[in-house]
Amino acid sequence: MRISSGEDVDWVANPDLMLEDVRSAYRANRCSGRGSSTAAARGYNIERLATAVFDVDGFFMRYPGDKTCIDTTGFSDNHHEVNIESKGAVNRYPSGGYGEFRIWWSNHVDLFIESIDYSPKRYIYFFVTYAVDNNGYAKEVGKLSVDIEIIDDLLTNWRWVDHASMSKARVRDISWHLLLSRLGVSVDRFRETNMIVVTSESS
Repeated sequence: MRISSGEDVDWVANPDLMLEDVRSAYRANRCSGRGSSTAAARGYNIERLATAVFDVDGFFMRYPGDKTCIDTTGFSDNHHEVNIESKGAVNRYPSGGYGEFRIWWSNHVDLFIESIDYSPKRYIYFFVTYAVDNNGYAKEVGKLSVDIEIIDDLLTNWRWVDHASMSKARVRDISWHLLLSRLGVSVDRFRETNMIVVTSESS
């Protein structure tokens, strides 16, 4: 496993863009497309940020395909295609606990299988942690990209939940703090680096 900053990876186009930058973008702060009836605008803004971070044009748009396991796709200036599943988590819950990313088993399996079948393309999770200020605005705490196969090795203890749009499904909830620990990334580095990129040794 290799841990880098976004500036050192050629398939990351705009690692310095932040969640706050999305708020002023066209069509930002709106839910649209698949799952919009039960979604929060912050999740869609994270998907828009993902497109801009990994796409050479840097536009805050979403390019959803016909597969639920891929939220958006970016193309860097050297034509790397990056297929992205985006996840957001609040820094702390009102109860004091660390916010959690929710990973859906069915989407994860589909994404993992695609990563094997279409190896020239890159398949990643894009994780963003944010805090909410007194005005209700999300402020980025940190973000990281992790190759799908690394996340696959970390996930255990799936459980069943009932969900408004996903019906009964298996999920794995993992706090951003625990995820960093399992990846060997310090909280300070996560907060102080524009973007952390975790790749397999073969990447």
